[in-house]
Amino acid sequence: MLSDPYLVSPREGHVVDGAHLVLSWEPVAGAVRYRAQVASDGGFSNVVFEQDLPAWTTALVVQQRFPEDAGTFFWRVQAGDGHVWSPGGHVESFMSGNADQVDRFAYPDEAEPFGPVAALFATAALESLAEILPGRQPRIERALGEEDPEGVEAAEIVTIEAGLLIAAAVLLLLLIVVLISLF
Repeated sequence: MLSDPYLVSPREGHVVDGAHLVLSWEPVAGAVRYRAQVASDGGFSNVVFEQDLPAWTTALVVQQRFPEDAGTFFWRVQAGDGHVWSPGGHVESFMSGNADQVDRFAYPDEAEPFGPVAALFATAALESLAEILPGRQPRIERALGEEDPEGVEAAEIVTIEAGLLIAAAVLLLLLIVVLISLF
């Protein structure tokens, strides 16, 4: 039996333009067809859109089919080998909105691998260090970009980096706790 395709986009409740929905997935070796489904519920008891596609297809554009009122929908793609479909257990979600909502809730910049959260944690770590080490306040401000960065000594950079590593470790620990609670 074939496995379900990896669903590329949209994912994790991302807001998409309901008038121009683009579903994309990774190909599955051995698939001769795909079936894309969108439902109003995660159990797919109310399928609102379904389309069978040839094996060379890894994306589907659906025009003017979904409301632009931020309703939540669930989607999946099943791979078929000619006789049987993959289980369809890999499900993602999206919120159907309008173009303004899509711009407002866009994915983080590709240059930011962890989105704005990483920058927020880095800043928080540096601010925490400034509270712990009050005598080094001006140098930490320079590291934050609030002053000219020249003159920051190696020991202070190491201290700042240690704070960043601690913040990253805390973030990783929180992520692990969240993932464990989901499963």
